[in-house]
Amino acid sequence: MSGGPVFLAGLADTGKTPLRLMLDDHPNLAMVRGTRLWERFDGRFGDLGEEANRERLLAALVADDAVARLHPDPRAVRRAVVANGASYATVFGAVLGHHARQRGKSRWGEQFGGADVAAPHLYAQVPDARVVHLVRDPQALCRVVSRRDGHRPGTVGRTTARWLRSAELARDHARRFAGRYLVVRYESLRDDTEVTLRTVCAFLEEPFADAMLATRARGGLSKPEAGITPTQMRFVAHFTAQLLDDLGYPPPAAVRRAPLAWTPGWTADRVALAAGRRHAVVARQEG
Repeated sequence: MSGGPVFLAGLADTGKTPLRLMLDDHPNLAMVRGTRLWERFDGRFGDLGEEANRERLLAALVADDAVARLHPDPRAVRRAVVANGASYATVFGAVLGHHARQRGKSRWGEQFGGADVAAPHLYAQVPDARVVHLVRDPQALCRVVSRRDGHRPGTVGRTTARWLRSAELARDHARRFAGRYLVVRYESLRDDTEVTLRTVCAFLEEPFADAMLATRARGGLSKPEAGITPTQMRFVAHFTAQLLDDLGYPPPAAVRRAPLAWTPGWTADRVALAAGRRHAVVARQEG
């Protein structure tokens, strides 16, 4: 068993929360969400080789509401720094590891949607980390987001742009970090829950536990009803067909790459898609 931390990555509404709850029912895994340690604290306090900087970071963690729920032990953090070196990964691991041990678990993990973008940085700091990246059919994702956001103009385009970026990262990181990065489809988790959980456990080098199948989280996996128009479905399928194929999805039934008919809504979605793609390119270059 690798024993490294587990990160659940991916967009909202792709099944991260249900999977986190299922994994949290495993006897060895303590899964948390909401601390966003790498997003909010990593690198913010200077060189942790200096004791004053470590103490400032530790004070900030103890005072933070999201972290305080884990009941961090400053003494355990200091011992970990002495034993494993003064780094942000050591401090974060000590906080989350102490929480896991309090619960009688041997391994910690976090639902961290941004772990897909941060994966190269995470692996540089924590080489034995494992990332499970959740993806979902983009048409279904657009239905969910459009219903929740009230069908505002451009919602489908923006959601498609986010999906494309996430899917590209899923595909590329699974190749680059083979054996340490697993892509899981929402539909597989929903329709073949036990098989998918066994795959995840094998990836994590953990024995499968029946307790994960009894979790309340399974009720959170559902098929979305109608939420976008047939034209919007063709729009989404047109721009996502290649990546869907790369991720092992069947060809989208709504399009077969058919020409797109112009509508006022199409224009808003196309503009939003283009803006989202430009933003992704800039973020990738800056990263």
